[in-house]
Amino acid sequence: MSTMKKASTLSSVRFSINGREFYAEGDPVEVSKKFTEFMAGVLSPLHDAISWREILGIRAKRPTLRQVESRFKILAQKHHSDKGGDRRKFEAIVRARDAAKLELSR
Repeated sequence: MSTMKKASTLSSVRFSINGREFYAEGDPVEVSKKFTEFMAGVLSPLHDAISWREILGIRAKRPTLRQVESRFKILAQKHHSDKGGDRRKFEAIVRARDAAKLELSR
């Protein structure tokens, strides 16, 4: 009589965004839940009062990633701290671009 063990499926994820690190391994469903919670914490400052559309100044109903990147480059050059801009505004612009990419890639 032969007994077979069911092979366990494990998942491993390593991710970094805005200086924050995420690493998890184990059951794929649990890893996915942990990653979703992590991303919610990273992007939550954007959902306080201002949307990424307002920060980037995008009014199109269905903006493309190309439009987001174009607007980001313009604003990043204007508000970068190396060019005399406000660091907080620049960080908000970066977070807005990241949120837009995440939303538009779904």
